Amino acid sequence: MICDLCVENFSTLFLFLFAVYDFYDIMFYMNKKDDLTEKEIKQIFQMYKNAHTLKTVLRSGWVKWGLDKKIRHESIAEHVYGCCMLALSIFANGGAMNLNVDKVFTMLVLHETEEIFIGDITPFDKKVGDKKELGKKAVMKFFEGAPNADYFLKIIEEFETNETEEAKFAHQIDKFEADIQAKYYDNHFVEKKDKSVLKSERIMRYKALGYTKVSDFFILYHKHIFDDYFLKLLEYLENDDEIDREYDAGEKQN
Repeated sequence: MICDLCVENFSTLFLFLFAVYDFYDIMFYMNKKDDLTEKEIKQIFQMYKNAHTLKTVLRSGWVKWGLDKKIRHESIAEHVYGCCMLALSIFANGGAMNLNVDKVFTMLVLHETEEIFIGDITPFDKKVGDKKELGKKAVMKFFEGAPNADYFLKIIEEFETNETEEAKFAHQIDKFEADIQAKYYDNHFVEKKDKSVLKSERIMRYKALGYTKVSDFFILYHKHIFDDYFLKLLEYLENDDEIDREYDAGEKQN
């Protein structure tokens, strides 16, 4: 069982991944067909093409924070990948193994699906108040016509409601991954910050307390949602002075 798994090398890591996704083989086995209609083929490719756009849609928050235009900006798809790998790193090292791992990964894979159609709405955007309703319609649009849509829509709804342990964990992963990325970028916020950021009451309060780094603002903004497990990870991140230099070295190689 996954709960008893101890990942000690790459071979067991692959077994772990296989076990995580074996759930879907079981769940959809009865629906598998050798023949596909033209309509079904078109549906599959249309969903993939829509999702594929997230590879090129950039996370707009970094622009608002003034990230150097010369630096390669993170795409939404890269953020989703980062969330999945962060969760995997925690699970593989024995963390949060009381959770439904399959459901957590599904939440993380799908949690930015809405942005295919509505873009990346940040807390500083004027339409942030409408994001929930816009997002719900966008997700329905993405799954429109898919015969197994209800299963995934229920998981997205569970994530958005944020009441189950899986949803709370996935939300913390989402925010903590952004905090890590902000730390990577820390030395490269050289452009003028967007006025919506500078006028934010919470950001002004942080600045008044003497905070200056963008990663500090991100961490302070998210800190209240973290449980003790994530707070320990956060403490390590805050004291990690190598992470931005590692990113700089990688940028020079590229």
